[in-house]
Amino acid sequence: MPGTRLELLKIQKRLVQRIKSEIDESIGPLSPALRKYRKEYEREFARFEISGMQELLENLLRSDVVFVADYHTSHYSQQTLVKILDDLVRHDKEIVLCVEMVQIKHQAALDAFMRGDICDDEFLERIDYEHTWGFKWGNYKPIFDFAREHGIRVAGINYAQETPSHSLEQRDRRAAEVVAAEALAAPKSVVVVHDGDLHIAKKHLPRDVADILGKTRSKMRCMRVFQNNESVYWRLAERERERTEVVRLRRDSFCVINTTPLVKYQSYLNWEANSEELNPFISSNWMISEQKSLNYSDQLQEIICTIAEFFGIPRDGLDDFQLYTTGDLDFFRILRHDKTYTEKEIQNITVQVLKGESYFITRKHIIYLGNISLSHAAEEATHFIDHQCSGDLEDALEAHQAFYYRVMREAVGWLGSKIINNKRKCYREVDFEKFLAESAGKKLPPKLAETRRISRYVCQHKKMECKLFRRRKSTNLKPTLKKIFRLPMNLHLGVTHALGYMLGDKFFYALAADEIGKNELKDLFYEDYSDPERPFEVYMHYTERMDRIAEKIYPHDAP
Repeated sequence: MPGTRLELLKIQKRLVQRIKSEIDESIGPLSPALRKYRKEYEREFARFEISGMQELLENLLRSDVVFVADYHTSHYSQQTLVKILDDLVRHDKEIVLCVEMVQIKHQAALDAFMRGDICDDEFLERIDYEHTWGFKWGNYKPIFDFAREHGIRVAGINYAQETPSHSLEQRDRRAAEVVAAEALAAPKSVVVVHDGDLHIAKKHLPRDVADILGKTRSKMRCMRVFQNNESVYWRLAERERERTEVVRLRRDSFCVINTTPLVKYQSYLNWEANSEELNPFISSNWMISEQKSLNYSDQLQEIICTIAEFFGIPRDGLDDFQLYTTGDLDFFRILRHDKTYTEKEIQNITVQVLKGESYFITRKHIIYLGNISLSHAAEEATHFIDHQCSGDLEDALEAHQAFYYRVMREAVGWLGSKIINNKRKCYREVDFEKFLAESAGKKLPPKLAETRRISRYVCQHKKMECKLFRRRKSTNLKPTLKKIFRLPMNLHLGVTHALGYMLGDKFFYALAADEIGKNELKDLFYEDYSDPERPFEVYMHYTERMDRIAEKIYPHDAP
């Protein structure tokens, strides 16, 4: 494997491990039963062979019961189900759909919803969606829309575990009873079961369904369709085969690969943060990388045009960008092949990628999305617009000029992202202070230790600002803070992002309250920072002004 490709693959693995650690910390320790349950699932992927859409389709058409894995926060999972249903419908198959999303006890409400007797809101209220499921309804709604359009019966299979004594095995057994009953009631139909990926391991729900059907002497062919298993993806990527769409695990099981582990697990953190994502594109051949990039580029172009139109910025040249996402393992190879990039520049880009950040590379107008969230896309779209309006300071900047230049660029980028997603939130000074107080004297893991160092510099800087405002000497920095201008790149990025985001957030709320006009903010896109003192002067001017405005209008609940 080429060295640069291997480099990015290692970076992605490190990012995935970090995200999984965050998820594990959020969920809490697994019980021994759940650990055993997960290990049985992981054994499914010990080996595989390259397959394809045609072989998967042929097996779907020969099956009586099809189990389709669901990773609840990834819209790729739900769209794959719609694609499978569409394939079956196009081949004149009758279908019964069983979904984990709805509890067994809410079948009457589900039937009413599928008949069209009640609307979405009433349906979600009657099944107590927020408490019994809680994942994004927008990802699941297309499943029900498709089923209603094609007259597909839908049954709920989730069993409410009301007491700790209710085990995963009991849950699977109750679900299996419903699945088997639906299969026996409609022997000419294909029963499609959409359930969590752990549940469709052979020894879990499928075995329970087979046991029940076996007692009735009903011979039904079952198959399982997993999705986006991490170990499968890494092994494919190591062979430079990550664009493979389908692999075969066993005679009766396949795994669809339509996104990367990074995007898959990041979707959980995005869900926790209530952050919208760009939409994937399911083609007639599932999801091909070129089509994904094209579709994301189209969406990014729409975001760029929306922000530009809002500020009254001409669209000329705003389609001149290249987009890369975490699925593009040749990203570093492409950069290194372009001899205009120095090794130091590539190292700086690597720091951004390692932090899971998205990044706009001014040369060649490259937008790299380390997270396909709408907020990341809008922020980088704004950086691109900003660069097209004012260009870039190509000459070597003085240390303090480079620092505040980046801060102002981050402020404008955050403002643009808030135009698209006004629910996006950033840390305020009080949050950094609170973190420092709570972590004082504690030994922290590396990521949090870095956050603590960033927090110290941010708080020191804000205190310095207050002193300068009181003295009205906003053109001079205290010598004790000069070290902030020569921080290592990871800390430099953390501090400039934090200061810029806080200012950009105040820009947005001042704009919404008519305390500052769009034209004035538009001028920031065209600001000339070539004078070494100008970035600092602009930052201090707007920080003092926004602080005064924030005392009146800044929301108290904005973290």
